[in-house]
Amino acid sequence: MNKHVTPAHSLLAGALLGPLLLAACAGQPAPTVPTPGGETRQLQLRGKTVTVDVVGEYATVEGDILVGKLADLERGKLSPQSVFRDAPQDYRWPGGVIPFAFGASVTARGRENALTAMRAWEAVTPIRFVARSSEADFINFQAGTQAGWCFSSIGRQGGEQAVLLTSSGDCSAATLTHELGHTIGLWHEQTREDRSQHINIQWANLRDGLCRSAFEEKHISDGLDIGAYDLNSLMHYDRFGCSVNGNPVYDSIPAGLPMNGGESISPLDRAAVDWLHLRNWIVSDGGARMWRNFGGSSHQAADLATGDFNGDGRTDLFTVDTSRCMWFVALSQGTVAAPWTTLNSGVCQGLDRLVLGDFDGDRRTDVFIAAGGTWYLSRGGVEGWTEWNTSRVDPWQLSFGDFDGDGRTDVFNATGKVWNVSYGGSTGWQRLNTSAVKAPNLVFRDFDGDGRTDVFRTTNGTWWVSYGGTEPWAELNTSSAPLSALKFGDFDGDRRTDIYRTDARWGWVVSSGGSGPWTPLPDFLRMPPFTAPPSGFVFGDFDGDGRRDVLGTLR
Repeated sequence: MNKHVTPAHSLLAGALLGPLLLAACAGQPAPTVPTPGGETRQLQLRGKTVTVDVVGEYATVEGDILVGKLADLERGKLSPQSVFRDAPQDYRWPGGVIPFAFGASVTARGRENALTAMRAWEAVTPIRFVARSSEADFINFQAGTQAGWCFSSIGRQGGEQAVLLTSSGDCSAATLTHELGHTIGLWHEQTREDRSQHINIQWANLRDGLCRSAFEEKHISDGLDIGAYDLNSLMHYDRFGCSVNGNPVYDSIPAGLPMNGGESISPLDRAAVDWLHLRNWIVSDGGARMWRNFGGSSHQAADLATGDFNGDGRTDLFTVDTSRCMWFVALSQGTVAAPWTTLNSGVCQGLDRLVLGDFDGDRRTDVFIAAGGTWYLSRGGVEGWTEWNTSRVDPWQLSFGDFDGDGRTDVFNATGKVWNVSYGGSTGWQRLNTSAVKAPNLVFRDFDGDGRTDVFRTTNGTWWVSYGGTEPWAELNTSSAPLSALKFGDFDGDRRTDIYRTDARWGWVVSSGGSGPWTPLPDFLRMPPFTAPPSGFVFGDFDGDGRRDVLGTLR
């Protein structure tokens, strides 16, 4: 997908680009034999020398990206959401809603094709097109000056912005679907920085003018490539539309791969648009793919707990409304979280008092609470309280994990001399290990991925772990970060717990398995430009494929 996007607030000398790069294309659906091209102009824009192609009254780059009207640009007038990487304003359409209007020069067929293109994007992405009423920012379809090309601008430019159809006031539905991909925020796939690893361009077969500009390398390094290269992207020029001699203008690397670029919106195109419009809860599948929307609400990570309340193998989200004494669950539907529904009522304790785990081994998450020397369990979170065990240990001295790897949640207590465990929370106390270290100086996670809970602590800049809670302390890593600054979760889906913390420069940094150095989140977990990093994370298998996923919450 394109996936060729632009990081904010950095500009390579003389480079032009789009915060999310969009452009205009022509053809059926890729450019047909172009009539424009040949005249170029050098402009000084925001302190940079930029070479543009002149198409009627407009300046374009990369073949067909509308930078603006040439007369305006020559006077130094440039939209703050311009194609420059240091554009100071967000180029995305608020809420993914794009107002549109039709000029009088657009034919009836052109209008119908535009509406068909809008419906194509609405069917598979969060984008919505609405007829303009009084919105200040909108796109206006109008006839252009070229017989064989259509053009569009990058994202939201501010005010009225043109989507130029052919001089006859028409474009095919396929071409306009491509053009609206640019309006939404996608660049051409063939201008990705890694394109030389995936296509071999036959320059002798390319037409001069805008076609050659569409494949030139002068702006390639300016973009931010997200996701895998997609030979089937709607945003990829096809192999013959720009040919001067009927021979293909590029071949795949390796040769013979399926190439249907320019034909339809691909799965990676959809993922790119989804990534551009992240909101509320976002998920990285297996911690190895770019963020996608997961639905949800304004609840932040600190307000959420996780469990599998219906036993379907997918992790659900749980929260408490103490003002109404109610528990709510958002069941995972694999690709999205269902709306909140009431799980139970009449219980006023908050998440600081409740413990979620599978204490009875039925693969459904239960809710546990200790009060007055008795441990109570709400099976599946839907039943009333059942007395589960008794103990004189204060509730704040209890910790939880699966210390024998049987899939049931156990209860742990450190006396200051020994560590004891109640298996499944239903047995009497049994000695696990001998240690003077007590909670709250201990953290319970699985650092080696064997399915048993390990015990973690920090002392004087050193991280220590007792595997399974039964082994002697082993040095895991060193770090000056205090325990209070550390958070724990599986970012890479290998079932080993990673350690992460906030960082002034990177937002979040992670130590893989707790043994690796601090590193920024991987590139595929980067956020779109102008989007703040997640406020926090929770972890679970949200799609039920057996891999741990990462869920981030956005404010």
